[in-house]
Amino acid sequence: MLESRDQMLLAEAMAAEQRASLEIAAEYLHHMTDQPEGRWTSQLAEMIEIGDAAEAWHWARLTVAAAGRWITSMPMPLVARAQREIGAAAEGAEGPTVPEYPGWVAGRAALSTAVADFMLFDNLMIEVFLVQVAPALNERAGGGRNWAETPGKVYELAGADGIELQVRDRSDGHMETVRHLSEMVGLSTGDLVYGRLVEVPGEPARIFAAPPIVIDEVAAQRLGRVAGDEELLSVEPIEVRCATLGAAVRSGSRYCRKAAAPEDESASKIRKLGDDRTVLGVAGRAGTRPTSGHADNA
Repeated sequence: MLESRDQMLLAEAMAAEQRASLEIAAEYLHHMTDQPEGRWTSQLAEMIEIGDAAEAWHWARLTVAAAGRWITSMPMPLVARAQREIGAAAEGAEGPTVPEYPGWVAGRAALSTAVADFMLFDNLMIEVFLVQVAPALNERAGGGRNWAETPGKVYELAGADGIELQVRDRSDGHMETVRHLSEMVGLSTGDLVYGRLVEVPGEPARIFAAPPIVIDEVAAQRLGRVAGDEELLSVEPIEVRCATLGAAVRSGSRYCRKAAAPEDESASKIRKLGDDRTVLGVAGRAGTRPTSGHADNA
């Protein structure tokens, strides 16, 4: 449980991120006593480093990640139920809670991804986030007009060539070319993943909305049966859907290293950015970031 000071800083960081004020968000995270788990700090550091060169697909990935942080922190009954049901079905999943590779998640590291996927897409909360919560991110990501309609599917990795990743839709065998965002790093041709391909400006014009979840054949068949039947998906009980996602999370455990993952090195990078006020570009902006005195007295 975060201390009240850290809770305040975390909330301010999320709000700044939703306004696309990434330097300010990084500043708030830098002042936290306990850094948040996951790749949030590294995502912000990478986007700050890219700066004005960031393309729509960079912003799209950050936007979906920010939406996941927002929805999983909401005190909503359905969120709590999804966390409980998916977590129970994923019991026994192995591996670290922080992803070992940037391009995909598996085992315990996939749990938060599965909960966010269920809430954002199966329950259309991504539309609320894009339109009402974070329009600034939505604009930079290319609009996201049809993201909420994107189905979750099982894909077979078929190979990569530069920025292009070839995947085979397991529901109909159709080959898709999407932007390669390290999905093949640590995996092999023929491996199976579950995710959603959203449209973004540029070429390739599609990306995985979030790092896909690596699954086994049994989970692929179970997910594929539901994904291929829109009517079944619309009436599937919540507990059944959550159980399916939880089993998929657990099924990818064999792709996780048994040893504990090292601390995310990017955390030191964000701390450096936090110390270098010139890089952050927020020095002297009254009311836009916590000063040292404000943080210490919070």
